[in-house]
Amino acid sequence: MIAFLSCAAIVATGMTTAVLDELREMGIARAIGASRRQLFGAQLVVGGAIGSIGGLLGIPLGIGLVSILAAIYAEFIPAGPAFEPRGALLAFAGAALSGILGGLFPAIRAARISPLEAIAIRARPPRAALVWLAALAGLAGSASARRSGSARASTRRTSRSSAWSRPRASTSPRRPSACGRSTWSRP
Repeated sequence: MIAFLSCAAIVATGMTTAVLDELREMGIARAIGASRRQLFGAQLVVGGAIGSIGGLLGIPLGIGLVSILAAIYAEFIPAGPAFEPRGALLAFAGAALSGILGGLFPAIRAARISPLEAIAIRARPPRAALVWLAALAGLAGSASARRSGSARASTRRTSRSSAWSRPRASTSPRRPSACGRSTWSRP
């Protein structure tokens, strides 16, 4: 299940980036007559193709890797690897399905493209909330670095100049402590 979800997330990330890169082309396609359904379907087909290609490449690579490991550790696996065709079919179906699932969000985004907005070349201003969030994160990181740096510096200062620090020579007499060991007395 984790592999399925991570595959879907990877496909969704890659396809969302591709949709944003091809936004202008999709706007032109909408302007010359492509329907929202056609753009939606095209993105789902791309997602399914990515997942299917991953399954077609991943299954033989996985079987090959298992065979190599079984040959290396033959004393631990005397029967050798077992291949179940139904498992390979399920793996391929899972890869294709996760590709389609990962392509769902970019397909919805592609279907919502307005031709005029996609064709217009303009920069979007940053969202104010993101700017404030980045500023707060920077200030928090700066304060944290400053606080840990000053704590280290003050620790170094007190350890060097403390009256309880150990003298260099035996200038002060030793006195017994409560646990029986001798300690240095305060000068």
